[in-house]
Amino acid sequence: MMLLADRTGGRAAFNTNDIQSSIRRAIDDARVSYSIGYYSSYDKQDGRFRNIKVKVDRPGVEARYRKGYFAFGAAQSNDKIRQAELRTAFWTPVDATAVR
Repeated sequence: MMLLADRTGGRAAFNTNDIQSSIRRAIDDARVSYSIGYYSSYDKQDGRFRNIKVKVDRPGVEARYRKGYFAFGAAQSNDKIRQAELRTAFWTPVDATAVR
C-alpha cells in the first residue's frame, strides 16, 4: 500500500482504527493542491517507463506526485471498442445487487 501511495503521489492510511482522522487528513490534504501538465520532449512511444521529478523551491512545501508514466502510443480504437471500454469503466457489482 505504501509503494502504491508513494508512486501515485498519495498517502496510505493503515493499521489504525481511527478512520475519522485518516479521512480528515485526506480532506485537509486536498484543500490546497495544484495540477500541472507535462509534455515530454522525447516523443518515442516505446512502452517504457519514464521518470518524472518535480521540485518545489519553497521551504516547508512538500510536493507529492506520480513518479512517472509508461510511454504507450495512442490506442487504436473504433466505436465498438470504445463502447465496450465505457461499459467496463461504468459497470459496478453494486448496481447488480442493490435493491431499487
